[in-house]
Amino acid sequence: MNIAKNLIFLLVGLCSCGKETKPQDADFIIEYVNTGCDPFYISPTYQLEANFRALYYGPRSNHIKVDLQDYYTQLEMFSHFNEVMNINDAAIAQLIGEHPLHPEKDYASIFIDTTMVVQTYILLNEKKQSIGLNMVCASHYIVHIENNHRSFFCVGYGAELEFAIEAKNSNGEWKPITHPPIRFCGTGLLWVPLSANEIVISAIPITTGDYKTKGRIKLGDALSNEINIAIDSSMFNFPL
Repeated sequence: MNIAKNLIFLLVGLCSCGKETKPQDADFIIEYVNTGCDPFYISPTYQLEANFRALYYGPRSNHIKVDLQDYYTQLEMFSHFNEVMNINDAAIAQLIGEHPLHPEKDYASIFIDTTMVVQTYILLNEKKQSIGLNMVCASHYIVHIENNHRSFFCVGYGAELEFAIEAKNSNGEWKPITHPPIRFCGTGLLWVPLSANEIVISAIPITTGDYKTKGRIKLGDALSNEINIAIDSSMFNFPL
C-alpha cells in the first residue's frame, strides 16, 4: 500500500460548513496516523473525477487504524474478499455477475463525517483528455461506507471507489459535481466488492467557493447524509 507505488489516485472534493454529526458509538474508534501537511482547501472550477481511494477496507472492528499516506491496492482488497468468501477468482467473477453491481437504497450506510478533518493527498485531473499530474496535500473529511446487507455489493473498480458527489443547484435539483473516471485502458482492473458487515473508509477534499448549497454522496441507490457545502457554481459543468 505504498503511495509511491500507486501512480494515480483521485479523490473528489467538497466543503462542509455545517455541524451534521452521526450518533457517537463509544465502541467504534478510528485512529489516524501520518498526517501529511498543513490545512489547505482546493477550489475546483469544473467537475472532478469520481475516483476515491480506500484508506481502510475490511471488517468493522472496534478499533481501526488509518494511515493517511497509505492506500489499499486492488490486489489487497480483492485478496481480502477472496478470504472472506472462501472462493477463487473465477467464482468471484461469476458471483459478481449474478449480483447488482452497486447497492440498493437500504443496503449501504454512507456517512460524511464533517467533524473529522484530516490532511492527505489528492491527484487532480486537470483535463478530460488526459490524466492529471497535479498532486497536492489538502484537507479532507472522512467518509464511511458500511455494508448493512447479508450479501455483498461493489464499491469500486480497480483501486478506486466510484461513488459520486451531488449538490443542489439553484433550482433545488440534485446534480453531480463529479464525473465518471476517465480510463485509457481497463485491462487487469476488477470490481471491488464489499462483504456483509464490512466497512470502507475514504476521504473527500474540502473545497471553497461562493456558491453555498447542500451536498451528498451517492453510490448506486444509496445516499449519504446531506451536508452544507461551498463550491464554485461551475463545478456542475464537465471539464473541457
